[in-house]
Amino acid sequence: MNLWILAILAVPVINEVMSNPKGQESGSLSPGDRNEFIEIYNSGDDTLDLSGFKIRDNQEEDTLLAFPDEIKNYFP
Repeated sequence: MNLWILAILAVPVINEVMSNPKGQESGSLSPGDRNEFIEIYNSGDDTLDLSGFKIRDNQEEDTLLAFPDEIKNYFP
């Protein structure tokens, strides 16, 4: 008899994206900010290691967003 144990690993899920919304630039974080965001969902119980994760518009271009090494779960 063989016993297999399947470990379900936490993976980052891009849950929601708000890019370039219509309207005036009204964000408070930096000039030109229009309240753009990316929501990443952590499906597991452990903290996700996002070091090295980047969002780019092209591999040859500059990184648009580099994630911090760790993002806590703020919404239980």
